[in-house]
Amino acid sequence: MIIGAIHIKKTSVRALIILCLSACLPVQASNAFVYEEQDGTVWLTNFHPKTLYKNKYTYRGTYGRSATKQSCRKLTLAEQRQRERPYERVIDIYANQYGISPWLIKSIIWTESCFDSNAVSRVGAEGLMQLMPGTAKELGVKNSFDPIANIQSGVLYFSGLLKRFDQNVRFALAAYNAGPGTVSKYGGVPPYKETQQYVSKVLNKYRGYVKQAASR
Repeated sequence: MIIGAIHIKKTSVRALIILCLSACLPVQASNAFVYEEQDGTVWLTNFHPKTLYKNKYTYRGTYGRSATKQSCRKLTLAEQRQRERPYERVIDIYANQYGISPWLIKSIIWTESCFDSNAVSRVGAEGLMQLMPGTAKELGVKNSFDPIANIQSGVLYFSGLLKRFDQNVRFALAAYNAGPGTVSKYGGVPPYKETQQYVSKVLNKYRGYVKQAASR
């Protein structure tokens, strides 16, 4: 259902979006997806029109939920630990269930969302483990912003990638970022700067957890 889909011309898009959202969207709408047509017309809606008109709309962001980069900006160590703490038990349960190190799952979540359960990426990935809407649907997730459902499904998905790539963590991480088909195509971590940096960030964070545990 469209929650007051609004089309506005490209001039002063940012200001007009804020104005139209406050005036036109119902109070119960938690967020709205922002899309732009080729002619510069911007649409605000509660569903993903790109799933219907892939060549017509360009996803521009989500109103009402913080972008992932904003979630990670200027976090202190104390704030990081405070964010992580509420989810530790859930991570332990599902990581152990699927035979994966909880530290690795924590490292993925840190790299994906900085433990912000409301984070949305520029391409529409949602929640703690940044599930894409299509992936979430395949996994039976009704609400990617539900932390428990997000973690459970994200760990399940990652465990499947580990199995597919013979428990090669680097390959599985690359597949989580760039897609399993891309990793299969290149026979390993693809030559994409973003993916290579992603794999390095997750593994560096993981080593940090290991070092921290060893020093206790």
